Amino acid sequence: MLIFSVNTLLSASFSLAVKPFNSKLLNFIDIFNEISLLTCSYFLMIFNPIIEPDVRYEVGWYFVGLIVITIIVNFVLILGKSIYENFQRVKSLIKRCKEKRKAKL
Repeated sequence: MLIFSVNTLLSASFSLAVKPFNSKLLNFIDIFNEISLLTCSYFLMIFNPIIEPDVRYEVGWYFVGLIVITIIVNFVLILGKSIYENFQRVKSLIKRCKEKRKAKL
């Protein structure tokens, strides 16, 4: 568990320092996911038999909430990027069609 947390922390540090993607959005998503994963790894430390079951149950809902928020943020960002890029393609296609019509006249 500790190795997983340290590995995630190093990966998040790498993503913050190097910014491995060309797109700001992809870098943001990567950093957001690494931080979410690091937070989840800290939550996992609470799920052991030493902690009372009621506390584990309550923390479990926060764990599930964090996972759901991470999924929703990823989905919205990727969907938004996809819609924006497709809108730009359609706009470019319409512009080229108008230019071809003007050239024919």
